[in-house]
Amino acid sequence: MSDVDPEVALAREQEGRTRAAATSIAAGVATLAGGIASTLVSQSLPNDSDEVITLLPALSDAVQGRDLPEGILAQQVNWIGEHVVIQALGGVLVALAALLMLFPLRYLFLAIQARNPSLGRGGIVATVSGCLLSGVGFLVYTIAFSIDAKDFADQTVQTSGAARDAISGSAVQAATIIYQLGRFGLALALVILSLNAMRVGLFTRFFGVLGIISGVLLVLPIDQPGIIRSFFLIAFGLLLLGRWMGGVPPAWRSGKAEPWPSQQELRERREAERRGEEPGEDDDVPAEDPSDPRGDPPQPTDGPRSRKRRRRR
Repeated sequence: MSDVDPEVALAREQEGRTRAAATSIAAGVATLAGGIASTLVSQSLPNDSDEVITLLPALSDAVQGRDLPEGILAQQVNWIGEHVVIQALGGVLVALAALLMLFPLRYLFLAIQARNPSLGRGGIVATVSGCLLSGVGFLVYTIAFSIDAKDFADQTVQTSGAARDAISGSAVQAATIIYQLGRFGLALALVILSLNAMRVGLFTRFFGVLGIISGVLLVLPIDQPGIIRSFFLIAFGLLLLGRWMGGVPPAWRSGKAEPWPSQQELRERREAERRGEEPGEDDDVPAEDPSDPRGDPPQPTDGPRSRKRRRRR
């Protein structure tokens, strides 16, 4: 791809900045709200060990002709079927957040590409496929699972085997596969975009590392409510609006790559500031060009060795 004129890039970014910021903040809020709702549902599920039916009591009841009580899985699916609205609410919010992430992440990709035309298309492919597959997959899964749980709650025979069959329909299984594929794609997109945004100066190191961690945690069962991911998305939206602490990195204003200084360069700057010098002040006297006839010839620095060299010539 050919280089993008910085003025053209800045004009395009200014036009889409408000929408990208709003959708990023909305995605962060939806991620957090959906994660909290799903956590509350999981904590409300029946899980009392006293209600768990083990093998020997179940065999004894069967031999004596007594009805088998519900197993723990049957109780949980039955509870979900009776509280299908709150269960579905968390899933819908999480799916909506994944779809909303497409707008700010695409905006970020185009901003990176304007400052680094050699950037490949892997980032945008992972972004589009990850957001769409994870969003649509989780939405279909939530709807199908809620319907199956509701149907099970209306049944007269509610055993754990029947509950397992009820929530293992083809729609639930297909949606689960689609969601898992999209989740990995979205995680890859967050890592690629955050790393490249940090390289061209659109993200500080804090933002870049935060985005990478958000992507990694998507595939690890650590941050289930998505707190870190929601914080990253809300902070990115505030950054685009110029309301993030520390201001906006220079690359957003110049339209060009503004790589952050290395650790060695930062140390040299700090040392220069301690000496009361400007960075690079120790090199303010330019070296004379030996080929310039107006300047004095360079003086030898090691006399004896230089004289010996001249005698041999």
